[in-house]
Amino acid sequence: MRDFSDVEWEAISDFYNKAHLFDEAVTHNSSFFQKNEEQIRVNLQRILADYLKDSDVTFENIQKDDKEAKKWTELISLTDNFANKFMARMTDSKGNFFYSPKKPIDDVTLYLNNVNLDLSQSSSGLKLRKLASLNS
Repeated sequence: MRDFSDVEWEAISDFYNKAHLFDEAVTHNSSFFQKNEEQIRVNLQRILADYLKDSDVTFENIQKDDKEAKKWTELISLTDNFANKFMARMTDSKGNFFYSPKKPIDDVTLYLNNVNLDLSQSSSGLKLRKLASLNS
């Protein structure tokens, strides 16, 4: 500890604190994405279930009547098309969801813009490298 001045300790601490905050923001962003993706799928399933519930096609009638079977096939085709269009509106051409929460990304940008990326070239970095080589 005596190898570093107060200013050097502060620079090292600041770098690692910002790196920690950066990691937390990235983790937070990832959890938002997962929750959002899950909610999109829940919404789609709810919409389709409500639509099917409101249709007049029943399983019993499908087995008895060819017209009902045809209605069922058309209904399934319609719901499949809806699901595809719904998901297409939520994703880009590669199938990645568009969702991007603003706060974690703003936080990451702030931390990156304010972190001392030259720490390794400073006197603190030189001393850290020297200590690391002594402990190897």
